[in-house]
Amino acid sequence: MPAERRSLRDQVNQALRAALAAGELVPGAVYSAPVLAARFGVSATPVREAMLDLAKEGLVRAVPNKGFRVVEVTERDLAELLEIRALLEAPSAVQVARSASRAQLESLLGPARTGGDRGFHEALLTLAGNRHLVVLVGELRSRGARCGGAAAGHEQLVELMLARDLDGVEALMHRHLVG
Repeated sequence: MPAERRSLRDQVNQALRAALAAGELVPGAVYSAPVLAARFGVSATPVREAMLDLAKEGLVRAVPNKGFRVVEVTERDLAELLEIRALLEAPSAVQVARSASRAQLESLLGPARTGGDRGFHEALLTLAGNRHLVVLVGELRSRGARCGGAAAGHEQLVELMLARDLDGVEALMHRHLVG
């Protein structure tokens, strides 16, 4: 695929994700590629390609001869996604607290204060050293993006990590994600 088309597809993909997260694309509604293309000022092809990417993630569903329906995220869906994230992220945070250097842990303070929920969790998981985990959790976050995320507790988590309080890190990660 030519770099220009890929880049346009990626730009449309990001714009669609932002519209989904902001609630501009309504769950249950069907959107056609030509209508969205006009909205973004591009041809229908990169919109269709980006929507197919989102369909692979379960964010939209193709509706033959009509377009794409935005999938509604139920409270149960969100709870299940957060449960999966807790199963992945809590042990990863403990691993990072156990093995990362003090400087690496201190590097999390910036994202804890200013990176928002997504930025902090991505920085934390990156320190775990498993790029597939970063991608997988990113996909899980995308599925529940319209329900938001809270940045509360990130600085406290870094403090526990710096103190090498592994039990505290695990407990706080579970509370942060599943309540």
